[in-house]
Amino acid sequence: MLIAVFFFFFVSGEICIDNFSYFFDLILLTNLNQNKMKKLFTSLFLLGMIAPFGASAQLQLKAEAPANPDNEPIEVHPVPHPRQLKWQETEFYAFYHYGMNTYTGLEWGNGDENPTRFAPTAAPNPRQWLEVAKAAGMRGGIAVVKHHDGFCQWPTSTT
Repeated sequence: MLIAVFFFFFVSGEICIDNFSYFFDLILLTNLNQNKMKKLFTSLFLLGMIAPFGASAQLQLKAEAPANPDNEPIEVHPVPHPRQLKWQETEFYAFYHYGMNTYTGLEWGNGDENPTRFAPTAAPNPRQWLEVAKAAGMRGGIAVVKHHDGFCQWPTSTT
């Protein structure tokens, strides 16, 4: 009888806390000797091992096609503006940073460098810079004409 109760509770889908407590109360209140208990738990164990196979025989597979068989990326919002996309296409730009650091060998200037250290041996040739950038496939460039340390690319009395 206990096996039938156990089978009903677990296979019929009527699983809840009340069913479990009822089942275990039934086991505890029944005066079973140890041999009967061993047989009961062995039967329950075997039933527990076999029951899933019986339930899986009732499952049927359903053929489904993926929603996106070519794995095409879906649009993610917000979608960039066409000007932003055009800017993204210009990712290979030159960055011209000609200043006092060219002559001091420092990565960062502090603005306290001696102005006499800026001593080009020849006038800069921006046309050469542009030709090299174009030959490399760059589409444009950004020239830093006023630096963080105050150095400017034009004569000024304030910096």
